[in-house]
Amino acid sequence: MSVPTNIFLYCSLLIAGVFSLQCYSGISTVSDKHPTFNMTCAKVSEFCLKVSGSVKYNGKTLYQASYGCDVGTCLSPGCTDLGSVKTCCCGTDLCNSSFRGGFSLIMLIVSIVFICQH
Repeated sequence: MSVPTNIFLYCSLLIAGVFSLQCYSGISTVSDKHPTFNMTCAKVSEFCLKVSGSVKYNGKTLYQASYGCDVGTCLSPGCTDLGSVKTCCCGTDLCNSSFRGGFSLIMLIVSIVFICQH
């Protein structure tokens, strides 16, 4: 790799390690809305988390989602369904508003290919 590329990659990793992850935080009862609050996660937290679910009660569907920093639930980015509860994990700032995980995966693959070619 060239010296400028090495410097860029080193600085990117250094900056990423200095700043903590920002995640939406709170509870929502509307399926297409996320909380307006955000929080700075502890340095040990690698993921933002969204846990959502819905139940039918008296002919109505009740929805609730909780947002925040992960504290050990997430092992990798992505979503899992367990019955009526969906748990989603992601690793970029304010990524837990909605989950379209394909973009992060594509950027990861492109970055790895770029690094390996240089």
